[in-house]
Amino acid sequence: MTTADRGSADREGADRSPESVRAVSRAVAVLRRFDDPGRRLGLAELASATGLAKSTLTRLLGTLEQEGLLARDPDGGYGPGLELLRWAGLAAELPPLPAAVTERMGALTRSLGESTTFYLRRGEHRVALARAESD
Repeated sequence: MTTADRGSADREGADRSPESVRAVSRAVAVLRRFDDPGRRLGLAELASATGLAKSTLTRLLGTLEQEGLLARDPDGGYGPGLELLRWAGLAAELPPLPAAVTERMGALTRSLGESTTFYLRRGEHRVALARAESD
């Protein structure tokens, strides 16, 4: 899934709901920048991409690194941290989709000759939960 599927990143929290916590929204906006395998970004790139001030970003990056969500390279670049792998493993253990969903996806894929994706809506964003590939 691309960043476009999830919607544009929050710029200083402008699109947040009243219930959200600004620091968490900002941290998520930073983490969403690492959507390509092996992608490493520096402070200036992240500041430009998120619209966050470098001083704010420096504090966020330090906390995300301490928590294992980001890892810092010797050259100063940042990339995904090992804690994200643990979270991904937990997500992989979620219960499977009901058989009715996967059966319908398979039937759609066969009848249309196109891949189908099952999404779950999360506010204004969507999360892909399953994909049935065409032949």
